[in-house]
Amino acid sequence: MEDSLKLRLLDPAVDRDLFVTAYNWRRPKTHLFGPRIDLETFTDTTAQHLTFGLFNGELLAVYFLRETAPSYFESHFTSKKGTPREVLLLGARTVLDL
Repeated sequence: MEDSLKLRLLDPAVDRDLFVTAYNWRRPKTHLFGPRIDLETFTDTTAQHLTFGLFNGELLAVYFLRETAPSYFESHFTSKKGTPREVLLLGARTVLDL
């Protein structure tokens, strides 16, 4: 991973401010409809649900992995507006490599 980019596990008890920041990136767009998950669901982590933050001095993206069956994962991410696609993909690749 590029020297300026760092990836680390996030803990909602310790990193709540980062979860709130990422949650607010997901504010509904005027062209989207439907239910939006609440903050408590967004910050839920268990042994089967891991959350990684991608940083370059500030939070750029959050990757969510949830184990749905042994060794099978569902993943989602959210990112700060304007984060380059290449950076998001590099972060995702690094999460997969871990």
